[in-house]
Amino acid sequence: MLQSPISGIIWNQMVSGVFPRLYAAIQAIVELLPSVPVPILYYYLVCHERLPIPSAETELPLAILDGFTHAYLLCNLIPPAVTTNALPLISSSPWTLLVTSLLVANGGFFMTNLFSFNNPKSLSVQTPLELQAYSWTMADIWCAPTITALYALLTHAQPFWADLHSVLAGILIPRCRITRRTCQASRS
Repeated sequence: MLQSPISGIIWNQMVSGVFPRLYAAIQAIVELLPSVPVPILYYYLVCHERLPIPSAETELPLAILDGFTHAYLLCNLIPPAVTTNALPLISSSPWTLLVTSLLVANGGFFMTNLFSFNNPKSLSVQTPLELQAYSWTMADIWCAPTITALYALLTHAQPFWADLHSVLAGILIPRCRITRRTCQASRS
């Protein structure tokens, strides 16, 4: 069997055929959907012509599918890969969990923009959108670590998240809302 000697994790496709079948089914669903037009802003800035406006018929199914696949990636694939690592330093580090989710979820887009795969010209290295000015405001970049952190917080995936959950519960849920008068009245 193939293994990753550094991380000590068995490659999922070798253990079970569920993951390749899942991705093949998702790809088949995407291929059956009607073609999605490019966003409106692109029409006016680049094409300078009026093309069909994206509709709920084309955008909504892809948005739902994208949401489910991202949720599966960020909640079912990345946290177990980090928390079941053979090295305790890696498996218990909350930073490893967040950085892994950031890189895995956004790595493809980063590489695509870095080597300008979407441009019709020849390949060239350019500054990715993620590293340009105000790129930190892009929801796609922060979504992955935020969702993974929320999942880890609610499921106590690592000891840090269990401690943080108890601290937040102590801050947000007041222990006693009894005033001094009601406490003195109950004593007498």
